[in-house]
Amino acid sequence: MDSANSMAKPILEKCGLQLVPFERDHVMPFFSDMSLESKRELRVAYGIEPLDALFMALEHKMVYAVIRNGHPLAVTGLDKGFMWALFGNGLRRNWYRFVKASPALISYYHGFEPELVCDIWARNGMIAQWLAHLGFEPVAQLDSDSGHEFVRFVRCHYETPRVLNFPSRPVIH
Repeated sequence: MDSANSMAKPILEKCGLQLVPFERDHVMPFFSDMSLESKRELRVAYGIEPLDALFMALEHKMVYAVIRNGHPLAVTGLDKGFMWALFGNGLRRNWYRFVKASPALISYYHGFEPELVCDIWARNGMIAQWLAHLGFEPVAQLDSDSGHEFVRFVRCHYETPRVLNFPSRPVIH
């Protein structure tokens, strides 16, 4: 069965995208479309082959595929508060949809963890902008044993909305 025929019930649907549990049927379609940046980061920064990483992701509970028209555009997961994502080339054509739908993903993840942490390779400026858009803040620069720089982003879920209440403007009668 290919991903277009996958029968997983969507967890979220927003802006024409669906979030579904990541399944074995998604691995090869996503791998064949995985962005060069995601493949390079896995190989260079983490020392793991991209296909191996996708098969390892199947072993974890909270791993999801972002689907459009039956095709996986991204794979994302949450593990003990750490959020991660891999992106496919198809996401480039759907980036605006993805950015608009992302707050729903973050709200979903906050249903499990009050604090989300995301470490990104320092070379990923576009991902840093996406995280900043979602309310993540850079809190640390990390260096790996292999000499690669990462930036840690954190986002906290607040029980009450962060709304600024300004005093009413004085009115002269």
